[in-house]
Amino acid sequence: MVQVKICRECGTNYTNRYNSRYCSPLCAFWYQFDRSGGTDACWTWRDNKTNDGYGNVAGWLVSRLLGGPSRRQLAHRVAYQLHYGQHPGELKVTHRCDVPACANPRHLVLRTQRGNMMDGLERGRPIICAPGEKNFAARLTEADIRLIRASAMRSGDLASRLGVSRATIDAARRRITWRHVE
Repeated sequence: MVQVKICRECGTNYTNRYNSRYCSPLCAFWYQFDRSGGTDACWTWRDNKTNDGYGNVAGWLVSRLLGGPSRRQLAHRVAYQLHYGQHPGELKVTHRCDVPACANPRHLVLRTQRGNMMDGLERGRPIICAPGEKNFAARLTEADIRLIRASAMRSGDLASRLGVSRATIDAARRRITWRHVE
């Protein structure tokens, strides 16, 4: 006997789906978001998340939604591809709202890695590759770099005076690091 069920996401009647609560993989995907705030609010992923807080879509679902191999993907990348019909490729799908679990297509935009880093820097997020003093791991200041470049002291002496390695001093002198400082 065929049992008629009602999809939890879209509310349509469906049949012949063994132990399923949804009429399609698409409904199974979109059900995982809390969209109760409306079209302009963040749609946060309710299921499995990465350590960074990004939604993590199961490989079997990605395979059924997008085809291809059965590999986990980030929910906002899948949402972008489903909504806009274009694969982001090497570009980053970034959030205008700064909420990692959000996948509202209105909040998602494609950027290069550099564009993503610069956006994070402008918003005050700690970026490990930020230039100079904006890098949270920086131990020198721009004034220190000007002193290093103007000084005739040996690199080892400067390094012990400033509490860094000789390699750090040499890299700053040769403009391998701190290139933005004149």
